Amino acid sequence: MSTTVARNAFGHFLVPPEDLSYDDRVALCDAVIAALQASSPLNPYQRKWLGDALHQFRTQGGDLARHLGLRPVRGSKRTAAATHAQHERDQALIRLQVAIGPDAQTLRVLRGEVPCPKRARDRLDACLKFTVPGSVAAFTRARKRLSHHRP
Repeated sequence: MSTTVARNAFGHFLVPPEDLSYDDRVALCDAVIAALQASSPLNPYQRKWLGDALHQFRTQGGDLARHLGLRPVRGSKRTAAATHAQHERDQALIRLQVAIGPDAQTLRVLRGEVPCPKRARDRLDACLKFTVPGSVAAFTRARKRLSHHRP
């Protein structure tokens, strides 16, 4: 996993967009998409990142994903779509764990070894759309990834 860069107290990046890690660029892209879909204004950092990338794409041509910094390194399977899917899975796991309790108990519910409480049925259904984790360590990894992925 690539490391994330420093942010200020408001969650804004403290480095130029071209110095962001791959994961941070994916998070920035997610934030821009959410703002555009909600018809919300972009903050100056988001406008600069998107404007610079679109300008380079328009003047130099080529691959827009490369200009946005969303093209994975050669040979990598960590595409922006795969990173987004991992984030969705992590969120679903942690939401279920919060509703059920300890990681081991949540894993037993996911495996179908114990019944799911009614209050968590919708969260279980959301988790079952993804691959069931193999161990309780999956919850620790999900929490760690989510702590670094702040929109």
